[in-house]
Amino acid sequence: MQELRAKSYCSRWDFILSRCVNRTVLHLGFIGETDASLNIKEDAINHGQTLHSHLLRIASNAVGMDRDERAIEMIRSKFGWGNLYSGDVEHLENLDLDRIFDVVVFGDLVEHLSCPGLALNGIRRFMDEKSQLMISTPNTFALLSNIRFTLGRFREGEEHVTGYSKFTLKALLERHGFEMTEFFTCYDKPPLTRSRKLAFSVGVPYFKLMPERGGTLLAVSKKIAWPRLHSSNASKVPGL
Repeated sequence: MQELRAKSYCSRWDFILSRCVNRTVLHLGFIGETDASLNIKEDAINHGQTLHSHLLRIASNAVGMDRDERAIEMIRSKFGWGNLYSGDVEHLENLDLDRIFDVVVFGDLVEHLSCPGLALNGIRRFMDEKSQLMISTPNTFALLSNIRFTLGRFREGEEHVTGYSKFTLKALLERHGFEMTEFFTCYDKPPLTRSRKLAFSVGVPYFKLMPERGGTLLAVSKKIAWPRLHSSNASKVPGL
């Protein structure tokens, strides 16, 4: 079996945006800022600190889905964004949307889910053989997280219920009919404070030399035929 190695350490936003130029995009969990108040979410949009605001500018069509109905209504009324849907990513069969997308962005969500396989099953119906699924999640082998854990300073995300390595993420994708075609580690966006900018300027070149230990996994996958273990009950699985 070919060894699974990260191709590089990169900016998550820059990478995703580069793949979405002039393409149709389904952005799951598009609001982000899971634990934030409505005011913080509004402020993030005003200052261009949400990925979806950038997708709206470069994609040929960007559709957003999130479970936060109050935030969606606020965004519609204050920013006039369209193509927004409220829904549960683990029950995409209930989403009133019937189309194929060039790219599905599934960023920093899978670690929050009780049943991530249900989400992946549901995503399949929005993809064809040419579509790309881009999924990101914290890296359990991240160097800084491992150091913080050793020092007793590690803090898990409040709504995180599981963690992934490059091995388990690949296995999860394959179990639900996806092939990982590219794999990276990445950072989200540069920090705003002066001290953290300095640390960032040192850290990025280091992790470019050691991409396996970067903080976030970023995988690009394509839809494939269901694996053999699903063949007996494939008709019962949504999203085929």
